[in-house]
Amino acid sequence: MNKRFSLLPIKKCPADFYGMAIFFISFFSIWLYFPANASATSIRLTWDKNITETVAGYRIYYKAESEKSFTLIWDGAGVIDGKQVMHTFTGLSFLPGRTYIFVVSAYNYTGCESEFSDPVFYYSPQEASVAATSETTGDSTENTSATIVPSDNTSTDDYSKDTTSTADSQSTEEIASDTNSSNSVTSAASSTHPPDQPAYISPINNNLVNATILVLETSAFSDPDTSDTHALTQWQISTDSHFESLTLDTITSEFKTLFKVPDNLLEMESRYFWRVRYFDNCGVISKWSNESLSSDAFSFSTGNDKASSDSNQVNQEISTADASSDTDGVVNDPASSVSEPTEQTTRPERDRLTVTRSVVSFNIGKKTYGSPPDSPVPLSPSYGESIECLNPLLQTSFFNDPDSDYHEKTEWQISRNQDFSTLIFNATSTSCLTGLNVPLCVLIDDAKYFWRNRYYDNTGYVSSWSSESNPDDPSFFTAVFRTFVDSNDNGLIDDREVDGSIDLNEDGIPDNQQATMHTINADVYNLRIGIETENNSHLNMLMVIDESEIELEDNMPTDIPFGLVCFNLGVEPVGASTTVTIYFSESAPDDAIWYKFDPVKGWFDFSEHAFFSEDKKSVTLELQDGGYGDTDGTANGIIVDPSGIGTGPLRNPASSIDNSSSGGGCFIKSAFL
Repeated sequence: MNKRFSLLPIKKCPADFYGMAIFFISFFSIWLYFPANASATSIRLTWDKNITETVAGYRIYYKAESEKSFTLIWDGAGVIDGKQVMHTFTGLSFLPGRTYIFVVSAYNYTGCESEFSDPVFYYSPQEASVAATSETTGDSTENTSATIVPSDNTSTDDYSKDTTSTADSQSTEEIASDTNSSNSVTSAASSTHPPDQPAYISPINNNLVNATILVLETSAFSDPDTSDTHALTQWQISTDSHFESLTLDTITSEFKTLFKVPDNLLEMESRYFWRVRYFDNCGVISKWSNESLSSDAFSFSTGNDKASSDSNQVNQEISTADASSDTDGVVNDPASSVSEPTEQTTRPERDRLTVTRSVVSFNIGKKTYGSPPDSPVPLSPSYGESIECLNPLLQTSFFNDPDSDYHEKTEWQISRNQDFSTLIFNATSTSCLTGLNVPLCVLIDDAKYFWRNRYYDNTGYVSSWSSESNPDDPSFFTAVFRTFVDSNDNGLIDDREVDGSIDLNEDGIPDNQQATMHTINADVYNLRIGIETENNSHLNMLMVIDESEIELEDNMPTDIPFGLVCFNLGVEPVGASTTVTIYFSESAPDDAIWYKFDPVKGWFDFSEHAFFSEDKKSVTLELQDGGYGDTDGTANGIIVDPSGIGTGPLRNPASSIDNSSSGGGCFIKSAFL
């Protein structure tokens, strides 16, 4: 399976290196050389040649598992053998009983270096079994065992091979994994039996687990060779049962049968599969824990808020020593974030390429104990209030949780229907917790709008909707736009429309005579601004906001020279993409950048989807209903876009948005020019 790694520039790289030369390393392995009369081990690293022609060479790095940073040990072009590159090291120093990690990177002729490849691991056996030896008198035959340990989804081939050597010769052992392997660990060993296959203890049986405090647990280590000890455990978590999309893959010497999954690694309400395998002190590896098991037998499913997880005591503290040979007696060492599952391989034939794809799976759900937060209480606007504002502030009560959990995020919704069957706004925010200003151009009619929100605590529990206390009559307000008079229903304020002398798109036809061209006067800036739509869209509203009226300045550009251009666009079909071109009667500054404004996300650079004309008198925007450029946060046939030209450094660049204690009704004081 190809392993992609993206480019990480050390210095500025040409565009083609970023855009086209994506590196792939589809095979990366370690070969060992066992000298007949010495204790030294030589290592050969091999990887597939990169497909791009701009590669100038490769770099190899390594480190011990306990070390924080890699050390560069080789920089060069490598020896090319067909489609593969290889380099051999001699005299590298390995301490016995430790794991070493190797990675490779590629670089081009301008000095750009890629990210590291996926790692390969080498376990240096204890001194008693570092390497096989041979007699010095005459020819002798020795039996050398070696193991490849892929860290992807492949099986492990563990085999013995007779090699003949003399006193003054060196025998070479090439370790070959199956055709899908991309990572490998190898070692010489005197042990003849692998450890017993690990057994699952928790989580099992598709029960609900808590993603924030999930502990994986497997059985105690055992080995037919009673003198062998538990050296390492490899843990894997994947989103698929074939372990082709790994979420976690780690080998650890600290957490051998208990593993605390790192915080924020797993998504809520998602299904995962996990497995483990054990390494003994001779480098021999057990079967994977999932081998020969049915995926249904050890799976986890998402339940409702009241669901419990009997098998996985996710709230337990890992307070007892690992039931293995972990000599420090601690399995909850905060310096490490690794834990344990298992698998074994029993000397299959060399041509065996597959393994039974039975797995243990589980779903990440909500907290399995405790209580959800209290339901929010709507405060403002008051029930049925009429509001003369295009972007009113919605406010609800302070967060309260029976378990004293903290407020992590809030989900907000606005609808024209009291059952919220269709939405005109949907957003989840970690900053707008108890207050949210409705984005400009979401509300476009003198109409009744229903709104609600709900709170999430830090353990994943969700409150009921604020509307659920009275679902037949939820909180609503009426937007009254007395100053927005659009008598001809073309989306433009009547007293801002231009006359027949204006032709911003310079097609020889007055803008006010074209169905797809909509132009208004922005008197404060003494210029005209127009928007041209495509055939699959139509304009519902267009306005320009004066820079001085915008109170939310966190990450805002220093200057907004043409104001904030806000529009509401209908598109067909729902979820469709479209483009609009915005025209100006004057050229934008040379350093102009197109910024999006969102009261939830704040100000951000939208250049990825904004393209200025050569004369800087127009900009074309790419937009998608419910996606990029759509501030209403939902695919509903409407695109809402407040954005504009920005120049200069950002104001308050380190600040974050916080509407939770806002006291006003509108952060745009006069709404429009």
